[in-house]
Amino acid sequence: MTPRRRLIRFTDIQCAEIAWAERSETTTALARRLSLPFDAVGQARRRFREHGFCCPVHWSMCPICGQPTAGRTSRHRVHLSCRPGRDAGYARRRYARLVDELGSGFLMLSTKRQLASIERLHEATARDQELTLRSAHRGGKRWTQAEDAVLCEYPEKAARDLALQLGRSRFSVARRRSDLRKFEATLEAD
Repeated sequence: MTPRRRLIRFTDIQCAEIAWAERSETTTALARRLSLPFDAVGQARRRFREHGFCCPVHWSMCPICGQPTAGRTSRHRVHLSCRPGRDAGYARRRYARLVDELGSGFLMLSTKRQLASIERLHEATARDQELTLRSAHRGGKRWTQAEDAVLCEYPEKAARDLALQLGRSRFSVARRRSDLRKFEATLEAD
């Protein structure tokens, strides 16, 4: 069995030295000059020659302020200064979902009773998840079009009942419903 190589993290100056070293200088000489392992310097040198010194930069629009933001991937990114706004939006949506699940009278309750209602809801959700996990026989398998059709056909049916019917867990049914709603929203927007 070959030993695992240790991951070497180069400093910016070492990266610059490797990237801009003369082509005539051998990798062995460069590694000696920088006091770094030969194989790590060789690998970095090949990577810099093939892909350049920088990572590709993907630009996307920050969903909070609307200004461009850069990143290594094309995933949705937000500026560091916009993160509190993003997190507050998550909290507002989470609270709105709770109010929807608990009913409109929820807002009329005292804070203590609201917290007790939320706790009961969490307990019921955990109980449903445990119940559906025991009977789930399709866990880890891809969702079929027939299963998606059942979810779309009965949007008001409890996630627990659908999970028992489809042989899935309650959380997986709730997640798939959410994914299907997002997909429908993007189709309507186009």
